[in-house]
Amino acid sequence: MNRKIVSIYNIVICISVIICIFSLINNSTSILVIDLGIVTITILCKTFQSLEKNIGLFFFEVFTILFLSGSVFMNFFVDKNTGLENLFSSKIIFHTIFCLYISQIALYLGYQIQDLLVKKKNITSSIISLEKMKLIETTSMLCLVITVIPKIVVEIERSRIINKIGYVESYLGYSSSIPGFIQRIAQGYNLFFWLFLCTKPSKKKTFFVLGINILIALISLRSGKRSSFILPLVMTIIYLFYRNKDEKDGKIWIKKRWILYGVILSPFIIAIAQQFTYIRLNLSADYSIVQNVRKAFEESSVNIISYGKVLDDIIPDNGYTFGMLWMALIRNQSIFGKLLGIEPLANQTVDMALQGNSFGQTITYLVNSNVYFRGGGLGSCYIAEAYKDFGYIGIIFFSILIGMLLFKFSNSNSQNVYLLCFMFIMQSNLLLAPRDAVFGFICNTFTITNLLYIFIFWIFIELYSKRYKFRGDNR
Repeated sequence: MNRKIVSIYNIVICISVIICIFSLINNSTSILVIDLGIVTITILCKTFQSLEKNIGLFFFEVFTILFLSGSVFMNFFVDKNTGLENLFSSKIIFHTIFCLYISQIALYLGYQIQDLLVKKKNITSSIISLEKMKLIETTSMLCLVITVIPKIVVEIERSRIINKIGYVESYLGYSSSIPGFIQRIAQGYNLFFWLFLCTKPSKKKTFFVLGINILIALISLRSGKRSSFILPLVMTIIYLFYRNKDEKDGKIWIKKRWILYGVILSPFIIAIAQQFTYIRLNLSADYSIVQNVRKAFEESSVNIISYGKVLDDIIPDNGYTFGMLWMALIRNQSIFGKLLGIEPLANQTVDMALQGNSFGQTITYLVNSNVYFRGGGLGSCYIAEAYKDFGYIGIIFFSILIGMLLFKFSNSNSQNVYLLCFMFIMQSNLLLAPRDAVFGFICNTFTITNLLYIFIFWIFIELYSKRYKFRGDNR
């Protein structure tokens, strides 16, 4: 990117910090909201300068707007308020906007830091031999074929059950008629999907597999879970930009103007996704596109930051930032849990709300216990969790970390297909951080199932390569 343009962005960010200090001195929420808008627009403009390099940051900003700041902007410029006035005091509202602001500044800072670190390093990456890469491509495609039908069956079954018992109630648990081993096979679909794509197959094979994934996303939309539909679309775009950047023969996998078309169509996509919200809650609603878009923003997770501050003295100090890691690795794993004498906690119970490490369940229980016991939830937010455990310093630290990771994921030169595979899976989970736990992207990536499948796959590839004397990795 042109150094002069980068300097302009940095100058704007510095001016923004000065404006923030001014808003703090005058305790002006309006100035802070405008300042938040300046930073958001600056980051988006930066990403458009080179989408191949910044595509991950671009979509993280889109999800941040959709899940958090969008409702504030919409209400501020339409109704001249933040939309939080009916629930919270001016002090809480200022805190909420300030948390959003410092998370954006720290995100930008982390992104720039990683950019500088990469420029100072001469990174080399091992290159897998063509014979071995072909074997990985063929084997991963076979595994994908094996898992795709069970995946479709599981999604259809989930949609059927949710339509029968209700979306919220499904979180209390339900019994599936599908055999357990079929469900285990289906859990390997996402891993083998990305493993195959990371071998950089031909356009024909790539778009065929991507088309199947979009079809599965459409099926999952019937269950009312919007992220299961939107995220595959977003990750498809991110992958195609990755192929653009990696292409050495001049082939174009996706054009920048397609993103502009997506921006133009985004209100319709949001409206359709919002309509499925009413379906999943068994509500009859006949809203216009504008009304659906507005309601989608009004149902954002920004309230979680506000509730976290209001209930700060009531929320137990259970260590929520690392809570999901603790539950995934220890508490909910029977082997380690029994060794340490720790009993697992059931979801949607008082024990989980008050003794567990899920901020989303705790906050939902304290705000609306009736919804909580029905199986509902407000969700979570990495900003709210970081503030609860470490204050504003925590928000800054973890936002910098996310910024560095987003740059790393979008600009990796690694030729290791296994590493690339987990990077794409982790990136897809990281995009949901605005309404997920701090380390949710790690726990949802390195699951026991994924680690087991990738280990078995790697063993097979290595044994087969040695038996047929494939050439090793080239340097």
